[in-house]
Amino acid sequence: MKIKSILHLTLIILIFSSCNTGYKGKHLLILSGQSNMKRLHPEESFTPEIERVLGKGNIIVVKSALGGSLLDVGTKIGNH
Repeated sequence: MKIKSILHLTLIILIFSSCNTGYKGKHLLILSGQSNMKRLHPEESFTPEIERVLGKGNIIVVKSALGGSLLDVGTKIGNH
């Protein structure tokens, strides 16, 4: 599981490192998921690395995770 998380983080870093860092606005990063995302602590690994790539103060990280729920809960699709 840890290797899978490292691979995901590496992929995200590669995607963001290819972005145009000359952009003057802020980057909003929404981390959404279920129980595996709930255990993620973005301030420990994700946020510092993205700040290194895009610049500290240029990002906003929002984590929304709820274990034991469907991903579409709270959306129009999920409100059957």
